[in-house]
Amino acid sequence: MTGVDPVVLEIVQGSLAAIEMEVETAIGRTARSPMIRDAHDFRAGIHDRKLRKLTGRSYSALVHPVARDFPLETMRPGDVFFHNDVYLSEGGIGHLPDLCVTVPVFVEDASAPEGQAVVAFVQAFGHHDDIGGAVPGSMPSHATSVIGFRWNGRPFMRRPAFDSIHVRHNAALNGH
Repeated sequence: MTGVDPVVLEIVQGSLAAIEMEVETAIGRTARSPMIRDAHDFRAGIHDRKLRKLTGRSYSALVHPVARDFPLETMRPGDVFFHNDVYLSEGGIGHLPDLCVTVPVFVEDASAPEGQAVVAFVQAFGHHDDIGGAVPGSMPSHATSVIGFRWNGRPFMRRPAFDSIHVRHNAALNGH
């Protein structure tokens, strides 16, 4: 027999779609932003270790900026990556109010560092109504550059401690 068993393929596809829907349900139920909670302007996505999107139900940002700056071999359980930088996102972010959180998923692997290897990424992507800037909504019509809070894909949490060094670095980049 060659190829993939169609029954197994359907089971895997259904499982991934169910995981994506559970992530979106959790986001919707716990969100404080009215853009996410009430307008449902958010998506979740699952990507494999080769950065390919595995779930096709909805649009989500790209994993590429995270993997470009943090090779998979350096990631550890507990890492959480955050980005909204329109310039460094490789087309995955359209404007600053689009905020993206990416979490690597691991499996035990004796040949990998610390015995764990990245096999996938789960990503949450949502639009917030205001993230700072000259006018409400963070998008003034007279702007000639991006104005507002910009996070460049650095880790928000590492193994799972809050990464205050990168938080302070990004705050300084944004003039805070």
